[in-house]
Amino acid sequence: MVAVIAVAACGRQLVDDDPILDASTQRDGGSSADGGVPAPADGASPDGAEHDGAPSSCAAETSERRIAFVTADVFPGDLAGSVGTSTFDNLCNSIAVDAGWMGKFKAFVRDGDGNGAVRISSAVAGGNGADEGWYRVDGTKAFDGTLEGALAPLSLTERCTAVTDDLGAWTGSSTASGANDCESWTSGASTGRYGDPNATDARWEWSAVGPCDVARHVYCFQVGH
Repeated sequence: MVAVIAVAACGRQLVDDDPILDASTQRDGGSSADGGVPAPADGASPDGAEHDGAPSSCAAETSERRIAFVTADVFPGDLAGSVGTSTFDNLCNSIAVDAGWMGKFKAFVRDGDGNGAVRISSAVAGGNGADEGWYRVDGTKAFDGTLEGALAPLSLTERCTAVTDDLGAWTGSSTASGANDCESWTSGASTGRYGDPNATDARWEWSAVGPCDVARHVYCFQVGH
């Protein structure tokens, strides 16, 4: 499998036990009350530089590692509309390409009876997600194949910038109280479950439930080349 990872993280080499990138980094995480155009990110990197796509310090090389990122931009929960969850997948692929990342990506969102982990694991060629896991764009391993908890926060975007807002990332994951997925991602008047990109426990996937007309981030996982 051919994928890409970053050999340097936003201007410096990171190791697995490095602290999370500077929490002072801010971006515009506005909402879309009418479910319309997503609020744009400002693209600020943790070192203060501005970039239109992937930062030049986030250089990529050919690797066998799969990557995962949280989107820099935010989107309302009724994004799927009548098309279904493929809309989220198309979004992840488009964002990855624009940022210079190669490969095929899927969004970590609930689809029918299956949570995001089911969608991702079943999409990996041969179903061997557990053999490899996923890495952030800075080269830090974030997940093993179980996707039950994060080894490192999935708080880095495709641009190698840090998400520091509290909007969360849509997942729609089920809990004992049932599923909340914006009525299969079609209704801005409903509610949806979202995760915390800065968490490493179960909250990375299901931290809270909120209105679907608020724009939030999306988790994107590479599933092929």
